[in-house]
Amino acid sequence: MEEPKRQKPYAKPQGERRGLLLVYTGDGKGKSTAAFGLALRAHGRGLKVRIFQFVKHGTARFGEHRAFALLGIPIEGLGDGFTWRSRDLARSAALAQEGWGRAKEVLLSGTYDLVVLDEATYPLRYGWVSLEEFLEVLRARPPHVHVVVTGRGEDSSKSNLREVLDLPALLLVLGDGVDEIRIPGERVGSSFDWVGTRHDGTEVLIEIKAVDYIVHRDSWTEDEAPAHIEVQVQHQLEVADRWDTALIVAFTGIHTWHVIERQRDRETGAAIREAAAEFWAMVDEGREPAPDFGRDADIIALLHRNSGDDLEDMTDDTDMDNLLTRYDVAQQIKRDAEASAKAISAVANRYKASTWVCFEIRVAI
Repeated sequence: MEEPKRQKPYAKPQGERRGLLLVYTGDGKGKSTAAFGLALRAHGRGLKVRIFQFVKHGTARFGEHRAFALLGIPIEGLGDGFTWRSRDLARSAALAQEGWGRAKEVLLSGTYDLVVLDEATYPLRYGWVSLEEFLEVLRARPPHVHVVVTGRGEDSSKSNLREVLDLPALLLVLGDGVDEIRIPGERVGSSFDWVGTRHDGTEVLIEIKAVDYIVHRDSWTEDEAPAHIEVQVQHQLEVADRWDTALIVAFTGIHTWHVIERQRDRETGAAIREAAAEFWAMVDEGREPAPDFGRDADIIALLHRNSGDDLEDMTDDTDMDNLLTRYDVAQQIKRDAEASAKAISAVANRYKASTWVCFEIRVAI
């Protein structure tokens, strides 16, 4: 138990008083709430306050808008809502740039003592507002102006995207999609999500996945994606034959992502090409692949993972194996019989115009 303090535990700062820059970020709730609380206290002290919101649209009437209207604190929405609801992201970007222009003028004018840039991290992360210009304006603002910036940002414990990739460069490249690429002389091709540029100028292939939080928790690890995604990325690297590095980016929330870096594995790539060649050979020859119940068991279990605990592993059940084999044979006899009936029917149709032909067809299955 701690004793109540009887003396002030800190000294009042001396020297020039300058406006503060406060950044409220992270995945939790309360960032805007903290900023609005500070704005309320500043207003109560007689400071002039101005609030800009970079996601909320101009006609928004949420609780904070109604409250600040009663207090006479100007609050302005600069965006058009959440990006996943936007029908035109180009317009969203233009609104962010236009809104930043108004906010920039206010910051540099010195008219207000406290300027809140609510949700400002998002247009910065999307590349809609220049980070360099944003920082330059903050440095150039009059010394008495306090600034609060809010919005979700990278949590180093959950995302290493900023460390791995130059985010503004990535978003610049995102404007140009990558067309499908095929291996010359082989019926193997692939399409890619994006190609990004690192700080050192090297390019990396980027595979982006939107993953449900629960699925990511249960099926992904910190450094490994599910097997089918790992194979997909190796397939892309093999087909392109241009990049040696790929980033698997899994979005698991509104602004939360996880990055796994992969190097090209040429042995895996060669195995993929060999399997593709065998697949097309079977297609050309009309051969069906033989069932491999041992190999397919894991996939079947995955497809039925939500069926409860009543699943039974019959991988080594010889009776079931024999039954399925007999079923395949019966299916083949049925297909042969149908083909024979179709051929006989074609012959019969040629005689219909001149005579009656009676057939009795008996097929034992």
